[in-house]
Amino acid sequence: MFQKRYLRGLLLIGAVAGIVMTSLQIAGASATSSSNTSPLPTIPSQSPSEIQAVAKEMPPNNEVPQSGPELSLSQVQQIALKYAKFANEPNPDDMKVAQGLFVNEWNLVQKTVGNTSSGVSNELGAANSAFFVVMHGSFTLSDVPVPPGRKSPTGTVMGLILDAHTGFPEGRYLGTTTPNIESLGSVVQLGGSH
Repeated sequence: MFQKRYLRGLLLIGAVAGIVMTSLQIAGASATSSSNTSPLPTIPSQSPSEIQAVAKEMPPNNEVPQSGPELSLSQVQQIALKYAKFANEPNPDDMKVAQGLFVNEWNLVQKTVGNTSSGVSNELGAANSAFFVVMHGSFTLSDVPVPPGRKSPTGTVMGLILDAHTGFPEGRYLGTTTPNIESLGSVVQLGGSH
């Protein structure tokens, strides 16, 4: 996750630098160029494989888990209800929450979707405390990109991994299988239909 965020940041910086350089080239070329064609955008000097090589050479992540006040269960419920409404389900049923480490919750999602690849044990924030909320209803994620001609993803079960301190959604699950949040520890019922 850290490497992905780092890579996205580097790619974004490279893209912005390319746009700025293209703008400068267009501005500088307009006085001397007689054609109406604009130059092609410049490509950042580092390829994705070069950026990945740089990321691998970075020192290991020794992040200290977050500390401080955690969200109350009523705050967690309100955040979950907000995301349910974003997913076109204003009245989710059977809302339950468990608290644990982000790494365990993320690995549970991966197991639920049948992904057997390695987890996020060395990723940024892996040891942070998080809430895993699971709710049932009729959800549609219209805020995710889909290929042309495809419909937005739908499901009857939505899971949210929320940072325990900020409520930021670190992960989202949508499907028909309910993740076994009981494996994370004690589970609290947040309410029925709202």
